[in-house]
Amino acid sequence: MGIETGGYPQSVAIIYRGEIAGTIGFNEINKASNIGCIGYWLGEGFQWNDIMTKAFKTFIDYGFRELGLNRIEVSIAVENKKSRALAERQVL
Repeated sequence: MGIETGGYPQSVAIIYRGEIAGTIGFNEINKASNIGCIGYWLGEGFQWNDIMTKAFKTFIDYGFRELGLNRIEVSIAVENKKSRALAERQVL
């Protein structure tokens, strides 16, 4: 899959109180089928206060509204309960 966002950012830093708390972005975008694969990382000292929940929700909205995606996927290790819970909250 080639990444083509029409000039829009593919990934961004998550800034919290002037510090880089993490990153979120589309690892892959398939423009032929309008599917994006989202990836994210949040530093250990920032894993509270719904920082990633807000960033995740914003980036999903960005993918659908600005990039015109039809589907957004995320791959998470089964044992990663925090990441699974984050994604599951977005689809319920």
